Amino acid sequence: MPRGPRVPTIALLGASGYTGRLVAAELDRRGHEFVAAGRDPDRIAVAVDGLSATNVTRVDVAEPDTVQALVADTDLLITTVGPFEQLGRGVLAAAIESDTHYLDSSGEQPFIRWAFERWGDVAAARGVSVVPAAAFDYVPGDLLGHVAAGAISHPSQVHVAYLAKAPGGMLNTGSAGTRRTVGAMLGRRVLSVTGGRLREEDFMSERRLAWFPRPVGPHHAAGTGGAEPITIPRHVPGLDVVRTYTALPGWQAEGAQLLGALTRRSRLARDLMVRAVGAGPDGPSDGVRQTVARAWLSGRDVYAFTAASLVLLAERILAGTARPGVIAPAEVDAPTSLLDELSARADLQWSVIAP
Repeated sequence: MPRGPRVPTIALLGASGYTGRLVAAELDRRGHEFVAAGRDPDRIAVAVDGLSATNVTRVDVAEPDTVQALVADTDLLITTVGPFEQLGRGVLAAAIESDTHYLDSSGEQPFIRWAFERWGDVAAARGVSVVPAAAFDYVPGDLLGHVAAGAISHPSQVHVAYLAKAPGGMLNTGSAGTRRTVGAMLGRRVLSVTGGRLREEDFMSERRLAWFPRPVGPHHAAGTGGAEPITIPRHVPGLDVVRTYTALPGWQAEGAQLLGALTRRSRLARDLMVRAVGAGPDGPSDGVRQTVARAWLSGRDVYAFTAASLVLLAERILAGTARPGVIAPAEVDAPTSLLDELSARADLQWSVIAP
């Protein structure tokens, strides 16, 4: 009796974490079977109970043999285990060396840059598609940057600003894993494209007014570093400036800039701030005249976006729309197609205004 086509194997590493549980639910909602993996099989089993997980397996990123065993029998790996600069390098390397497609939820510039520079050619040669930062950090900016730049004949600058509102401040929008990532980034300089080259600058040293549509309106924004300076020049060539900002009150930007300087100079201060930032609950409760194009995306739940984004990009990679290599989200499929589908899946709205 002839067999039907083989169903690709998807593995989710970090399935019992805050973000991992949402990704597991999204995989189930979209009809995908998956292997659920992480350090504590009992906790994972509880997290994926009733979902389409075909297996629960113990994988500890500190034990390379367990990671290798997971990716050896997997077509595509999604990982939400961070901080990625500390915990993600071995996982990404193992996936590529096993010819396994790879997606992660990283928001850490050093890790993202390392992935592109160290593994881009290797992944391309092996026919593997790798998308770091495939979540809320920084899929919206990468896709919208491409769309806005495409509305101008000769774009020279792309400025991307994020605004997440929550009672008590920005960190209340983050899960425990997100806060650990923020802690890992304290004291580092950030990357931007200036003069057509990737350069370092002080955290929040660059400011501008971010023009969000009504009813949000314009907000003060400070440069915080993102994936966009690394990814957007790959699919929008010839840019002189690319920078990622976070919108927040000016006094918060001043305080964060001072904090960044302090943590760069004092290891004790950095360690104390890592502890403070990491504390808290598991996750949030539910010569030519210048022309400008603007693109926006808005929604109510950054973690719902993350789950939808990781699963959608996984689907498109397995469908063969993405080219091999370490690639930007906008290189997985047509950015407008991805934005339309994400809007439908995560209750979002997006728009672009040409000059």
